[in-house]
Amino acid sequence: MKKNFTTINCRPELQLFDLQNQQIEHSKTIITKNKVPKINAFGQAGYGNPGLNMLDNSFQTFYMLGVKANWNVFDWNKSKKEKEALTISEAIIDTERETFLVNTNLQLQEMENEINKLDEITSTDSEIIALRQYVVKSADSQLKNGVIKASDYLIELTNLYEAKLNQKIHEIQLDLANANYLIINGN
Repeated sequence: MKKNFTTINCRPELQLFDLQNQQIEHSKTIITKNKVPKINAFGQAGYGNPGLNMLDNSFQTFYMLGVKANWNVFDWNKSKKEKEALTISEAIIDTERETFLVNTNLQLQEMENEINKLDEITSTDSEIIALRQYVVKSADSQLKNGVIKASDYLIELTNLYEAKLNQKIHEIQLDLANANYLIINGN
């Protein structure tokens, strides 16, 4: 039975790569905004002795207002180099993302093959059990007619239970492989 498999759903690593790319984009906008002139206004007011006139020894009100402008006209290609470094970091993150996707897809393919193999083994186990049951019925009939010894019958019965045990082991391995597939897939 061939199963239908899906692609990678929602792995936290993919979200990490997306967040790293968003961080780089925000860093680029910050670098762009750092080149814009900055204007600051300030004010100070008070009442004290002495006021702004140090020679007058009486209480006076005072205030100061001001505007400050900052503009870095020449950054000597600093912002350009920072943007290039961020672009390189973005390319590295994209490469890491692609590598992760390729490796995860390889793991998924391996798990698909394992699941298909175990699925075939369990169906073969069912056929083996049916044949072993037929042999045990035949051995039971032969034992009742005195053709074989009890030890021969026990051997056939043991083979039947061993086949059933093998089927259960393979079913558990199939369940484990399905669970591993879901974990790798991000479900």
